[in-house]
Amino acid sequence: MRLEIGLREICLPVRARIVGCLALERRARSRAQSSSPLWALGRPHFSLVIGRARCVQCASPEAERCRTPMLIAAREREPFRPIEHRFFCAMAAVLCLLVASSALAQTLYLDEQFGFTLTTGVIFASKPVGVPATDMDLRLELYEPSGVGVPSSRPVVVAIHGGGFTGGSRFSSTQIGTCERMARRGWTCISIDYRLTSDDPVVAPAYEAMEAVISSFDPVLAAAIAAACEDTVAALEWLIANEIALDIDTTRIGLAGYSAGGALTQFVPYLLDDTGVTIPVLPLAVFNLAGSFDPGVNIVAPGDPAAILVHGDLDTTVDPLGSIAMANQFEAAGIPYELNILPGKTHSIDIFSDEVAPGETIFDRVVPFFVTYVANGPVAPAVPALDGFGLMGLVLVLIGGASRALRPASR
Repeated sequence: MRLEIGLREICLPVRARIVGCLALERRARSRAQSSSPLWALGRPHFSLVIGRARCVQCASPEAERCRTPMLIAAREREPFRPIEHRFFCAMAAVLCLLVASSALAQTLYLDEQFGFTLTTGVIFASKPVGVPATDMDLRLELYEPSGVGVPSSRPVVVAIHGGGFTGGSRFSSTQIGTCERMARRGWTCISIDYRLTSDDPVVAPAYEAMEAVISSFDPVLAAAIAAACEDTVAALEWLIANEIALDIDTTRIGLAGYSAGGALTQFVPYLLDDTGVTIPVLPLAVFNLAGSFDPGVNIVAPGDPAAILVHGDLDTTVDPLGSIAMANQFEAAGIPYELNILPGKTHSIDIFSDEVAPGETIFDRVVPFFVTYVANGPVAPAVPALDGFGLMGLVLVLIGGASRALRPASR
């Protein structure tokens, strides 16, 4: 039975009662005999108090003491059952909470939802430098999500700084900003150092072929670039060796680099194998910011990592034509990619403020790309967790089932 109160409707699972003055009560009895379901006599103004009607004006639950015209109901229903009533109240409360929280639902790895912890100066490898050669410790900054609900077996981002292979460090603002923001989304992120030209790196024999290839177009930086490739691979090896301790999934790794670091995201996954170097794990995607170059030959093959490329069209440090050339290779090989040439931008780009579209920063574009091709990689969980709307649907199913179970048998 529905009793209309102003603009609201309340469904009453109680035996309808005749309330009002004695004259209205007699009229209701006579109309009830005609089997008509419901009449509204006068202006409805009553409150429902745990299964009985109470007059709002005189506050009396007894019809004989009230002379105010009220809603007259003559159809009988099943008696009020407290257990059923409380169940539906509880389910309604849960449903309201879920509706309110669904707008705030956050997607794992996409939206910020955690804190993070920083472990600084972690040694991930020691490599020879100088003559006579001495070992140089290579260090990284480790960012891990913290707080309630932190996922296990997390995907990883390896952030690689720029500096033309002559400068820069793991403390680059772009790399640190990337790691902090990714950790808050549930990723583990490391920002790594690598040997520079000033370190006079000693290249391992396995990377001498890589050094020779690079010497053909940049003999000055060839040794430093080959050594930087070796050091990046060492960081991947460190992740694999510490996979259990870090609670990460090393089959889901992405590389993110700016300038020289961007070039390393191109050298390591696409070129090293052509020089006979087998890397321990192939990243699933790369973010190359202003570091793409035209290799002159095809270095992309089917099955290589997906790539998102960003370059300023006024960049005079690294020619943006290199990004276009790489995009053409991705297209030919059927590799997922995204090319963003930013009009009016030089080599200096801020991924947290510069936009690829109105209201969308470069970082805003990179995160969903990495979620798609890294976090949702081939070994990602097949069944996603329920978000607010999923839980709301589940509660609706439970309410519907309980309603059928509690419904009285038809007469």
